[in-house]
Amino acid sequence: DTGAASLRPPLCMQLRASVVSRLLLLVAPSCLAWTTLPSRHLHLSASGFASRSCSSSSPSRQLFAMSGPILDGSGNGLDKPPLRVNNQNPGVTSEDGVKLFSGPASRNMGPILDILNGILPADTKGSAIAIAEGSGMHVEQYARAYPGIVFKPTDIDEGALRSIDAYCQGLPNVRKAVKFDTMEPAWDAVAEEGEAGAKLMYVVNLCHISPWAATTGLFAAAARLLESGGHLCIYGPFKVEGAFTSDGNRDFDQSLQSRDAAWGIRDVSELQEAGKPLGITLENTHEMPANNLLLHFRKA
Repeated sequence: DTGAASLRPPLCMQLRASVVSRLLLLVAPSCLAWTTLPSRHLHLSASGFASRSCSSSSPSRQLFAMSGPILDGSGNGLDKPPLRVNNQNPGVTSEDGVKLFSGPASRNMGPILDILNGILPADTKGSAIAIAEGSGMHVEQYARAYPGIVFKPTDIDEGALRSIDAYCQGLPNVRKAVKFDTMEPAWDAVAEEGEAGAKLMYVVNLCHISPWAATTGLFAAAARLLESGGHLCIYGPFKVEGAFTSDGNRDFDQSLQSRDAAWGIRDVSELQEAGKPLGITLENTHEMPANNLLLHFRKA
């Protein structure tokens, strides 16, 4: 029918429509899966990587999916960014070889910030020390939330130090990341002589994936580097009065000790005993997602 043929779009338009429709079939389900995830599983950021921007209320913000667990037992299996950096840490990935993406960090940094907001007002001034910062995702977010605090991020891994600096590039209140090991502390790396003590020290997922000496060293660092009344916030899985808070944490503890006998989930009381002789006492215990706790200690 020549009349019907005259109504058909040109061949190039037909091909373009075909390609677009196929792409939509591939992309739409992915967008739907990402946009219907519970908000507690999502991290919105104006910067970073391993992102998908298929839905956002602001075109300048990107939607991040979560990766699998590193060693914190809180993986939800929702997604895995494409490039695995380290076979021992399947939750850590990088797209540019510098910035590391940590699935657990992307899940816990928001809830941790909620607790910090209840401890320190947004206009707080002073300094904060991040122990075992890791990727740099935490300190980037917290430095933006507290522009009056100078953050001093530390780690023992050179790759982590580069990643931290990459995340915090351009942030005037974040110092260059430095190597600092709580078991072999180099005090001058984080505190200059005569410098005022820090208002905050925080650490995320260290105590259970390191020897006990790393935790006792953490309290020694807090005693030396925090100001009087300063806050020490320790996040991770813990036992309470000798009991695991979930069956998953019990299994996780067995997995940790199979990797290294010096590792394992610590009891809250063990940390309390480590802090008492140093004048650091437990002020609050906050229940966190994925059977984790945030222990808020304070220096006398």
